[in-house]
Amino acid sequence: MAEICTEAFHKLRDWLLQGAGTCFASASDINFARIGFGIVLATVAQNGWIGTALADSAPDDPDVVAAVRGCAAHVAERAGPDGWTYYNQCADIPPDADDLGLAMSLLAAAQWPDRRALLAGPLQLLRSNTLGPGLFRTWLCHEGEASMLDTRWAAGAAPVHPDVVANIAWALMADGHVDWETDVRAAMDWLAQDPIGHLDANHWYYSDGYVAFLMMRLFRDCPVHWPEHRPAVSAMDALANHLRRGQASDGSWPQDREPVARQILKRSRTDKLEKSCLETGWRVAALRECQRATDDEAIRAAQSFLELSQMEDAGYPAEPFFETVAAQPYGSREVTAAAALRALAPRPRARLHL
Repeated sequence: MAEICTEAFHKLRDWLLQGAGTCFASASDINFARIGFGIVLATVAQNGWIGTALADSAPDDPDVVAAVRGCAAHVAERAGPDGWTYYNQCADIPPDADDLGLAMSLLAAAQWPDRRALLAGPLQLLRSNTLGPGLFRTWLCHEGEASMLDTRWAAGAAPVHPDVVANIAWALMADGHVDWETDVRAAMDWLAQDPIGHLDANHWYYSDGYVAFLMMRLFRDCPVHWPEHRPAVSAMDALANHLRRGQASDGSWPQDREPVARQILKRSRTDKLEKSCLETGWRVAALRECQRATDDEAIRAAQSFLELSQMEDAGYPAEPFFETVAAQPYGSREVTAAAALRALAPRPRARLHL
């Protein structure tokens, strides 16, 4: 199995690197062009998802290092005074904490030299959008704008979303922002209190595995920074046990999550997948964060499914990943590949060493 996965991993890495020269332009989302916003491309988030997967999976590969720096340069060029927006060429859409977390994580992985200057304004806006320690609003706005933006962009009754909190909290910790320590620890405690409930409250993503990975990553790395702070061990076990459920005999998991945002937008889910490469990849990535020997058999079975599911060109099909307020959810072959890359990597993601 190890040899099979290694071959599949290298083929997939090479397939992804083919798109690095254009900063994965083929993964861009043009949904908003379909509803009258003109041509606006979402390129920041995609470079975050793909670039960090490459960095975590092959950190010593020179070609990967160069690709990650290229992704970081692309994101750095698109920084605004208040941060990044998903559709980064559309002024009507506010910056958000999820894209800020992805941008921070990518810039940190690339050790981008002037990232502190790029992040000064966005982090100031983030600070003004916390509703309590570690409770980060998704949409980042100036005074008086919150109600209008939350309504327009499907934030729902609770503008703090667990999937976004887990992402931005880890990014703040990974990039060494010590002045955010209270918030990071509070975010971890909030998520650890009810990890399955927070998984069910996943606001934007079609993948339970992805949101579990975000929480697991935070739970695993937080004690490295603060060794005395370990309330998340039982939360990791609960998440891992939950993720194991529903695995098919061929090692796959289905994709049947309906994000809360889709319910707010009153859309029905008609594209559930009985066997999902995206979901299987993210669940393996999350289980590898937990590092339990009892999960090894499930992980090996899932890796075998992913190896056998590779397309002729070594990539994977696009699957729904992220809900937007446009007509269709976002998905791309590259983001499915990023999830599979984490699952097939010879070694799990290295813990933070702060």
